[in-house]
Amino acid sequence: MATRFALHARVRYPSVFAMLTFLLWCFLLVVCWPLALLALIVYPFVWLLLLPFRLLGIAVEGALGLIWAFVTLPARILRGPGKQR
Repeated sequence: MATRFALHARVRYPSVFAMLTFLLWCFLLVVCWPLALLALIVYPFVWLLLLPFRLLGIAVEGALGLIWAFVTLPARILRGPGKQR
């Protein structure tokens, strides 16, 4: 549940998330500058490594949404056009 909240907060407030990320990186730069520079260099490679999993997640979410639409189709048909969500 905490990860869903973090994801929604990241989507809803992207500038706040970027600012906090930058401030944390600045703190790491002051405390341990070699680790901060290593994180700066390694981050793009990790992002590229995780990109296929993000695309797979989008595809699986779409497929499950389609299956859910087919499962709930009879109920939506029986409900009729007058009653929306």
